Formats: sequence, structure tokens, C-alpha cells
Amino acid sequence: MLSIALTVMRYFIFSLPFILALFINVEAVPLERRALPGFVNKGLVAFGLIPANAKDSTGDTLGGFGSAVAIKRGTFRKTKKGTFVGSFIVQPDRGHNVHGTIDWQIRQHEIDFVLTPYTGSKPISFLEAKETLKLKYKKTLLYTERQQKKTTGLDALDYRPATGSDPELPIPSSAMDNLSLDAEGLVLNDDGRYVSEVKAPYSMWFNDKLGHQLLDK
Repeated sequence: MLSIALTVMRYFIFSLPFILALFINVEAVPLERRALPGFVNKGLVAFGLIPANAKDSTGDTLGGFGSAVAIKRGTFRKTKKGTFVGSFIVQPDRGHNVHGTIDWQIRQHEIDFVLTPYTGSKPISFLEAKETLKLKYKKTLLYTERQQKKTTGLDALDYRPATGSDPELPIPSSAMDNLSLDAEGLVLNDDGRYVSEVKAPYSMWFNDKLGHQLLDK
């Protein structure tokens, strides 16, 4: 049985490369030593990065992945060669700040990976280590709400009154009532994702089959 814990830098700076480290737990240990029931931490077994100058499909710099990382449902598998392949869904929070927040559409990125765990004791070079977790950017999904209205990373200084469909929602101002998000948590399901929001006490469901719109609190 395989358990993967993802370690990324929280609030990762956009101008730095995205670095992902993996720790694999594979062996049963006595109860008093267990960090997780039935597993033991094998230490750092893989390392991968995305260059600081990499861009997404919109032309924006990739980065800020510290808010949430999840494995896309149905993609993770072990190959005949003993490697592991799949796709990460990574979610920045609200974009890079300049002199304050900017009107940056909230999004998620899909990144394919090939994991070749290294559990040896012999030191390896940086170039060799980088091969243990190969990362390849695939695509970006921009978050919209109802009527395909763009989300924004601007500070929420006002709120949109509750309607029959939605609770009160954070917006930049009465003159700009786009949904303001500082996205943090991410849970994937078969038809979309739940995204938690820093400024509001609820999660939001974005449904892929209906144009990635916000549907429910």
C-alpha cells in the first residue's frame, strides 16, 4: 500500500520555481512509532521543480501553488517499470501582488508527473534528484461563477447580498461585483471541485459539466 504526502512552501512566491517534495510511507511499524497507522516515513524520496519563467496557457507566470495540491481522480497508477504516474491539480490562491492585490482570475493548473522514488543511502546530484519527480505542465482552468462571470483576486471590500441561489458573497466593491476569492483548500470530485475561501465561512462548489460555474455554498 502506498501513501503520499505532498510538501510545498506555503504562500509560495511567484518569481521562484515551484518545488515539490514527496515523502513515501510504505512499511508497517509498531504502534508506538506510527505517525500514520500502518506506515513509516521513508524520508525525502523525490524532488521536482517547474522553472520560475514557466507560463500557463493564459500567458501568466506559473507559481503560487502553495494553497492546494491534489491528485486528479483516476490518474494515479503504478507502471510495469515500478514508477508512478498521474496528474496533480495545483491551485494558487489569488495571484501575485504588485502594490496590493490585482484583478487576477482565480484558477487551477493540471501538471502530469512521473514519480521514480529514490530510497538509497548514496548521495545523488541535483540533476539526478530532479529526475525522481518529472513534472510537465498540461493546462489551466479559469474559475468562473454563474453566467461565466470571471472571478477576481482583488481584496474583498464589500459583499454581494444573498439571493435565492447564493449566500452573501465577497466582492471588491459595489461598482465591481465579481466574486472575490482567496482560494485555499481544494477537494476534487467526479464533476468539479470544492474550494475553500479565506474571507468566508464556507466552501464553494465549481461544477465542470456546467461551465465551471459556482453553484452552491
